[in-house]
Amino acid sequence: MSVNAGSEQEHYQEYHIEPQGGLSSWQVIKHNALLYLKSIHEIKTKTTFGFSFVLLGNEPVSSYIGMAKFIKDIHEASSGLPLFAHFRPKFIYYYDNGIAVPEVTDQVAQNIANISKMVDKYVLPNLPKSHTLTIQKNIHAISYAGKNAKAKSCFSTGWATSFNHLGEGYILSELCGSKWDGSCWGDLRKQSMLAAWSSTTRLQLYHEYADGVRKAPIYNKLTGLHDFLSSIRKAIKTPMADQEIEEFWHIVDRSNYMRPESWDFI
Repeated sequence: MSVNAGSEQEHYQEYHIEPQGGLSSWQVIKHNALLYLKSIHEIKTKTTFGFSFVLLGNEPVSSYIGMAKFIKDIHEASSGLPLFAHFRPKFIYYYDNGIAVPEVTDQVAQNIANISKMVDKYVLPNLPKSHTLTIQKNIHAISYAGKNAKAKSCFSTGWATSFNHLGEGYILSELCGSKWDGSCWGDLRKQSMLAAWSSTTRLQLYHEYADGVRKAPIYNKLTGLHDFLSSIRKAIKTPMADQEIEEFWHIVDRSNYMRPESWDFI
């Protein structure tokens, strides 16, 4: 679960989510996290649960102390159920001739290189000593940014896996959403999730990514959605005319939609 803040105020500044039902988004994620943690324990699933803190490295000391308190509160409220927290650098991407490029200036690189030290100094000492609480730091990504100021190569802080609307599972870079040729590890139309996940294909891809043999590309996160909508458009025999679309758009009440000011986390 992404937290990316050390206090209620910082969380609002990051996501700009207005309070709902008398609760701030900060309070909601703490509530939901505790419920989820207890639920996966009750049903005895092997699922692990934790928080990610994506940082620029220029956060104040109070922010790191707040992150530690957030983790500690959840851990104690769950009576010490297994929990982990992951700290990694935040890259702001821009597009250069259609290619996503992380903006790593000298100052940003210097700040990011400091994340690990800040976690060691202000997070770890404020956490209880427990074998069920694990703190992870993405040393590889922190080191990369610290040594590659003004880098012009695509880089992702990690990779993930996802399914498209057809049920095909793909390895993705963490900040993308489009398939990459050769990285499809399973197809739920032809096999079960268990069979796909346990397949030699997925395990081989996992090791290639973990060993750095295969690099995840970075694409616009909306690419998969665009492809899906295009397939719908082709399937509809009589699509709406431009005038009809314009009229429909004005009917929709968009006044209550939230408009985050900082979109770089998407």
